[in-house]
Amino acid sequence: MENKDAIKLEIFSHINDLNKKIYRIESHMRTAFFENVNTSLKEEIVPPVISTKGYSDFERITYEIKLLKLEVKKIDKKLSNLQMFSNLIVKNLEGKDLSEEEYKEKKTEMLRTIEMDLIEEKNEYLKKIELIKNDPLAYLRFLEFQSSDFSKIENEEVRRNLKQQNSILRGYISERDSWLKKIKKSEKKDNKHSLQLKNTKNKK
Repeated sequence: MENKDAIKLEIFSHINDLNKKIYRIESHMRTAFFENVNTSLKEEIVPPVISTKGYSDFERITYEIKLLKLEVKKIDKKLSNLQMFSNLIVKNLEGKDLSEEEYKEKKTEMLRTIEMDLIEEKNEYLKKIELIKNDPLAYLRFLEFQSSDFSKIENEEVRRNLKQQNSILRGYISERDSWLKKIKKSEKKDNKHSLQLKNTKNKK
């Protein structure tokens, strides 16, 4: 048992080392990327006369804002009909052995919490829309960085280095995720084995 715990501790230590490497590479890549792309010329975000090569920057920005506004509309719909959550709340309060007064208080409290969460979520979307409108190029470049698109970098050496680092980064992430899956699988086995032992003891 002690040997098993030691192995598990060693695996966690290895995952921690991988996380540190991932953080360092991501941080370095982010700095190199944004130091070598343009994020300030807002005049570049203009409607295209004719769009022939996929999405232009203008179309991508318009599309992103449209998606965010749709999410805001969905939240507004929920806020205008908060009672739609009543059935879920009633189900959640079943079997709690509450007095009528306590039941009403709990229901009101839970509805209020849902309302506040929805308002907070809506405000986050509105902030994001404002951020995109105020600095559209920076937002586009951020999306490109997230998707490992380095095509806007003119410096060939920087672009090549970022691609190499990205390849190393993907390797570390893949290795870390593989170890995490093994740990989860091992924990499921241990839990299953523990339950089987308990059931056996109960039968006796």
